[in-house]
Amino acid sequence: MNRRRTLALLGTTLGTGCLRLSGDGGSSPTRTTRRTTARTTSESGRLTPTPTETATRRQTASPTDSPTDTPTDSPTDSPTERETETEGTPPEPSYPLGLSEVGVRGFLMDVHQRELTRRGFRDDWVLVNTARSEIETRQTYRVADGVALGEWAYSEGGAVTIYHNNRGGFWREDLGSAFTYGEDRRAYSIDAVTFSRWIRPVLDQGSWSEPELIARQEPARWRVTVTGVDSSTTDIGYFRGQFSSLSGSAVVDEDGIIREIDATFTASPERGGTVRRRIRNTVGEIGTTSVQEPSWLSTAKKRRPTVSASFVDDRNYVRIEHRSGNPIEPDSDLTVFDENRRENTITYEFREPVEAGETVFAYRDGPEKTDRIARGGRPENASPVPLDGSYSLWIDRGTREYFDVLELS
Repeated sequence: MNRRRTLALLGTTLGTGCLRLSGDGGSSPTRTTRRTTARTTSESGRLTPTPTETATRRQTASPTDSPTDTPTDSPTDSPTERETETEGTPPEPSYPLGLSEVGVRGFLMDVHQRELTRRGFRDDWVLVNTARSEIETRQTYRVADGVALGEWAYSEGGAVTIYHNNRGGFWREDLGSAFTYGEDRRAYSIDAVTFSRWIRPVLDQGSWSEPELIARQEPARWRVTVTGVDSSTTDIGYFRGQFSSLSGSAVVDEDGIIREIDATFTASPERGGTVRRRIRNTVGEIGTTSVQEPSWLSTAKKRRPTVSASFVDDRNYVRIEHRSGNPIEPDSDLTVFDENRRENTITYEFREPVEAGETVFAYRDGPEKTDRIARGGRPENASPVPLDGSYSLWIDRGTREYFDVLELS
């Protein structure tokens, strides 16, 4: 009899110990809630014994009874596994502004630019002519506090460095044995340093997949993929036209910054022909980039060409005088632009340098209206075509101007 009492007391003590373990006051509120809910119906997957059942056990306990008859936690219901389940993978972060379940929203580029304006960054850009399988331009901008320092490389010409602030810009091109300098009239622009004229139409005209979370660590990142394209007419890079095909993807972080975009397209310009290009852009060094004035800036201000231009001989010729500065180098392009018709009237690529102190005359010659240049004076046997209306003139190298646009009078 004493032995039965001892066994019954031992069983009761062990059961009480298990209950104490399940009610550990050190558990977090979440863990406690999940485990308490389980214990209200079961301690080990079995119903908790009622007082009557406990009394029956005490009365019928035999010498062969063992403490293992007492309810215990089963391996599938241990606190460790419960806690692991509760502490599982955190919920996915919310989409940033500019992304949604349907892909890219119409203002993603605006969010991208707004966020970058608040901090320094580096932007690496590559434009590939896929029809020729060659890199057309490769550009890097370092941007901070409304100023930018760019490094450019083209399929032709030397390496270019360009500095922009809110008043304009100056550039230097390495010709190998010398440098040529110019003043660019375009001031710092967030559109220019983020290559918006190429990226924005790809974002706006493309149809995009639902974002896929590819990185949870801060800043979280999502990938979206092009699934289709809108063929309506729009501005694309340096022309106006329609996309006929578009493929690619972009990676956007939790701040709405487009960390990467890689897209290939075919487009039909309004002027005719076909354009096939691939764009690749990567943004990095966010918040750590700073920009200083380049050491060559003072030289560029002194050595850039200064030029004057005007109509002469009843508007038959445009007289262009190189007054001072470094030469206008070969492969530079002269443009005389009709302001009324909004089209180029004279275009000419210099094959020889134009030195300081030299004067040249631009004109349209004969019935075919051939664009020509005469050096030193007006030609004797030409049949120039008068240029009536309002015109302006500039000389550039690629996308960089030697000087501000001149109005002709």
